[in-house]
Amino acid sequence: MKTRFLTLAILGLAVTAVKAQTYGTWKGSKEATSWNYDLGTGTGSGKKFNAGSEAKTSEASKDKPGFLPFPAVGTARVVVAPSAGAGFSVNKSAINFGASNSEAPTKFSVTDIPQSSPVGSLFFTLSFNDGTKGTAVLAFGNSQTSLFKNAAAYNNRKQEGLFGAIRFMVGSTYTNPEHRSASGSSYMHKPYDTDIFDKNGNLNVEIYSNNSKEEQSFTRKGNVYAIPAQTFKIFVNDKALKLNGSENLPATGELDANMAIDAFMLSGASSAENTLSFSISNIKAGTLTQN
Repeated sequence: MKTRFLTLAILGLAVTAVKAQTYGTWKGSKEATSWNYDLGTGTGSGKKFNAGSEAKTSEASKDKPGFLPFPAVGTARVVVAPSAGAGFSVNKSAINFGASNSEAPTKFSVTDIPQSSPVGSLFFTLSFNDGTKGTAVLAFGNSQTSLFKNAAAYNNRKQEGLFGAIRFMVGSTYTNPEHRSASGSSYMHKPYDTDIFDKNGNLNVEIYSNNSKEEQSFTRKGNVYAIPAQTFKIFVNDKALKLNGSENLPATGELDANMAIDAFMLSGASSAENTLSFSISNIKAGTLTQN
């Protein structure tokens, strides 16, 4: 009996280790993470930010407290579309929100993350909560981009300062992630080789971005990964996202080279009866400090 118990305990530890968040360290950096958005500070104004007949926005920073707990450095924002259902709630460890039922999105974003570098990483835990029928967007780039700073909706036209974006056409079974790519004067979306964003359970997401003009590298779990200029790499629960067989995903071309990647957002829209929802937590960032 003791042997069986010990075996089960070891297996349990192994499963926990597999699910744990991983942090890759850039070559030339001393640590993998340098910024942490602590959702348990209790500095927010409340636990819910509900939808209404008018669009609503709340910013949270050290100098301007709002609905969300504010980051030690940077600004967090929530946007709720008018008369479109959904809204936000916060517990000690996660931000929970639903997708709007209109084209105007419900949106969570963070800007001015303290990494004034074109080379950086973003880590968080995401869940689609087994939601259905809606469009979600995960995007990252520079803080000066209006997409991250106001209620602007993600679209297929050029959006200055956007480095990378994934559009999810969530259905009843899959999240159907698609890669944003330039197509003449507009932008199109290409499906990834495999959908590794499961609809249920927690997704430990790691994004490594290189907007410099030279190849960069990072070490993760003892392995060294090289990232060419103007590309990024994403891991989801230890699986690498691939496009046309490559783990090196091309940037959208909307952010000038050598500009900092210090903002990201998650939004949801076009969800009939608000059946699509999200949870995001454990938000951290790392950077390669420039000389």
